[in-house]
Amino acid sequence: MKTAVTNIIIILGIISVSNITVTVSSTDLVEFNSSVSLSCSSSGSSLSFLWLNGSSVVTATDRVQLTDGGRNLTIVSVSRYDQGPFRCRVSSGVINGISEPVNLSISYGPESISLKTSPTKDFYVTGSNVDLSCSAVSSPAAQFTWFLNRTQLNDTGPELRLTNIQTCQSGNYSCQAFNTKTLRYQTSQPSALNVLVSDNSEECGRLSPAAITRIVIACVLVFGGVLAGGLCICVIESKLLYFSRSNSSAQPHKTEHRDTVYENNHVAPQALSLAPGTRG
Repeated sequence: MKTAVTNIIIILGIISVSNITVTVSSTDLVEFNSSVSLSCSSSGSSLSFLWLNGSSVVTATDRVQLTDGGRNLTIVSVSRYDQGPFRCRVSSGVINGISEPVNLSISYGPESISLKTSPTKDFYVTGSNVDLSCSAVSSPAAQFTWFLNRTQLNDTGPELRLTNIQTCQSGNYSCQAFNTKTLRYQTSQPSALNVLVSDNSEECGRLSPAAITRIVIACVLVFGGVLAGGLCICVIESKLLYFSRSNSSAQPHKTEHRDTVYENNHVAPQALSLAPGTRG
């Protein structure tokens, strides 16, 4: 009885498989652009090979090739579903062995880009806040740039926050996703943002009519002693307002890097020199 057991152990030792290894031609791949080859090796004799992708058996197709008795696996034009993990199962009679898992990194996208606006309205009042968010299916994660009326903005990232919006920010917004691995782009459909004018709002850096009126009155009060023909300068929020007393209309002149508003002041000379409490 002891002799029979010894013989069985010897037979199992002869037909066992060991040292199963998998080598890969590349693990950094681009969907539809790359191909990959995996090769399985093992010690032993009369070996058969079977490939697994996850728990599914890999079979030959127009994209998948099995050669050298199944020892070699080649995938042409890889897709995102070819990432694995891949294992090689080796059999020698009734004895099986399996390799360590191998994962492939397959870059894909961007695709299915989506642009959302919050809150969603047909019109927005000046001074409101609007959030736009962009998403896309991509691996690795896509980089985002933003456009207004097809002109690229300085903003980047999946979120664009517009605070205190003004009428000049009306238009069609879109986002573009870019994958640094696949070198592919995808641009969203434009989303229209319409901003209604408010009497008390500043239009893209320009003072409202009400604000201009208040500044003119303030200049007259503060510089009440200015001589006829003098120049009054009021600085409000880094904007210059010029007006001068003249018999002719004031001619605008350019100042560097300024948004300037011009007003003609026709206050009579004697009105400017009235003492406090004196009626004209």
